[in-house]
Amino acid sequence: MMEAGTLLFPAINVNDSVTKSKFDNIYGCRHSLPDGLARATDVMLGGKVAVVFGFGEVGKGCAQALRGQGCRVIVTEIDPICALQAAMEGYRGRRRSTTSSRPPTSSSPRPGNHNIITVEHMARMKDKAIVGNIGHFDNEIDMAGLKKFAGIERINIKPQYDEWRFPDGHSVMVLAEGRLLNLGCATGHPSFVMSASFTNQVIAQLELHANAGKYEQEGLRCCRSTSTKQVARLHLDHLGVKLTKLTKDQADYIGVPGRGSTQAWSTTDTGSISGLDFRLNGRGGARVTAPAELRRRRISTKSGTSVSRPACPVVSGASAGISTAKRVPSARCRGSRSCRYSRSAARTRRVGAVQQGIARR
Repeated sequence: MMEAGTLLFPAINVNDSVTKSKFDNIYGCRHSLPDGLARATDVMLGGKVAVVFGFGEVGKGCAQALRGQGCRVIVTEIDPICALQAAMEGYRGRRRSTTSSRPPTSSSPRPGNHNIITVEHMARMKDKAIVGNIGHFDNEIDMAGLKKFAGIERINIKPQYDEWRFPDGHSVMVLAEGRLLNLGCATGHPSFVMSASFTNQVIAQLELHANAGKYEQEGLRCCRSTSTKQVARLHLDHLGVKLTKLTKDQADYIGVPGRGSTQAWSTTDTGSISGLDFRLNGRGGARVTAPAELRRRRISTKSGTSVSRPACPVVSGASAGISTAKRVPSARCRGSRSCRYSRSAARTRRVGAVQQGIARR
């Protein structure tokens, strides 16, 4: 909507905040997937072959849950980074066509796309293969095509659990009519992990209400790192977790305050766009969380030095020592995994320090 110019009000993107995507998606699905499978099917998962379509945050949690139950887990992926992560975790990586021709006992698509499992795939699956979705809408599984398949017979086993029998006699068992099985067949994520997501929403609403002047222009903004860290802190006491604080010597060594966090922001200026949080401090420096994987862009400094910087960060203010012209993130970057994965302190760099390093070289 923002790209099309139809977003008529300011909004904060909570869905991609760290304390949502890396908690609700991973740990919530890790809990609710086996819960939904057990309530609907009461099938023993140990020893079964399970295929997880997509190894994003949801896929990671689901793969952990299935392996924890003793499944032999296969992962399909389109992204080389996620595929490598799956391999390093010990999962077998296969193409979708391979897993369909050698059909699994349990198949759970979750990459947030459509036609992940088509009716042609289900026609070749093992008899009584369980097919479920925990990631998107019911078009991830081709339910429309399944209903139109010539000679198909639908047998309702129990609410939210159907057997679809093909003319050749083999069947697939579909959970929740192709919709989210953890909601249709169980009670969804536990309240504790959802609390992290909902706290982000409340903080975003309070921010929009209390600082309406800062958000007069319509557009989409992301939660600041300081907000997501505060959400995490609010949940630590419930688990009895205490943060370790850095000594002053340790904090000075890495250039951050001794607050137990390795991301240090000043309070003089803030900004955020497309998942990239930054703050400018009063000493002419800027800290930018930038994804190293993204293509880089050459920009000119005041001194004429050409500096290689990622295309994403938007840094304003002459005190930072670079051009004040705003740079809009590329369409390839906007909302991509690489942006979300880059929000780590290890990738935080001071623009001034980069320029000094180039000057010394």
